[in-house]
Amino acid sequence: MNFGRIVNRSFDISWRHKSLWIFGLFTGYSSDFNVNLDLDPNQFLDYDLSPHFDNLSEMLGPFLVAVSILALVFLVLHCIAVPAVIDGVNRAARGGVYRFDLSFSRGIDFFLRYLGLFLLGMVVAIGSTVVLTLIALTIVGLIIAIPAALFGFFVFVSIFALTERALVVRDCSIGDALSEGYYLFRRNMSDCLIMLLILIGLGIAIGIALIIAGLIAYWPINSFISAFTESKLAILVLGIILGLPVTIFLSGFTGTFFTALYTLFYFELVEPTPVPVTTGTGGTLGPESTPPPLL
Repeated sequence: MNFGRIVNRSFDISWRHKSLWIFGLFTGYSSDFNVNLDLDPNQFLDYDLSPHFDNLSEMLGPFLVAVSILALVFLVLHCIAVPAVIDGVNRAARGGVYRFDLSFSRGIDFFLRYLGLFLLGMVVAIGSTVVLTLIALTIVGLIIAIPAALFGFFVFVSIFALTERALVVRDCSIGDALSEGYYLFRRNMSDCLIMLLILIGLGIAIGIALIIAGLIAYWPINSFISAFTESKLAILVLGIILGLPVTIFLSGFTGTFFTALYTLFYFELVEPTPVPVTTGTGGTLGPESTPPPLL
């Protein structure tokens, strides 16, 4: 397994196909939107909320509705974006022709299946967290829970990421994708561990770089906006709109890169020597080799 080549190809594909950055923005690997309002924390500490207690119940309802709608929108975009990026990388890396509209269409096609997989993953993650928290209530339990949590995180992330790729590339059911994800993980645990460590290492390094780049890039935008208005709401809205090109460049590329990284890793597991495949229809290309047994 040549991990260096996987990283280089991921960077190359992500840089060459810049329209993938729009999808990459919602993959969950990075969401660096320009929402810095330059608020002084002391403003919150010194602010008297008592006059607003009578209207708190009236304010809470609309606030929760707005947050719920925003979360729902991002969930929908995420469930379209992840399959779209995987499909785009599949086309670009394995002899197909990448087009934004085709990958977007595939993202729509996989929306319900990916949503089901995502919700299943959330249930498993929340259930595991609750169980481990209950175990960790005692000293002995804490000693057991810490390594169990680390190993569980490794298993969950690896199987879920491989299942995502199998679902889109194989165009199969959630059950079949889970079977292949588990099979590949069981057969390649050491490679999966190395890939996870690479993801964590690159995530830390790129995260630090994004923070620095964001401070440099967003500062002149926010300074320009602040010169024309003092309204925090106006600064927020204008900051997001005017900072969107920078956001797409920073977070969109990062999300595309990390999604491509694990997608190419998946290809190496199922097809160590990639062979270009052409269908003549522009459809999603699956591995030419015989799929692993679904156990």
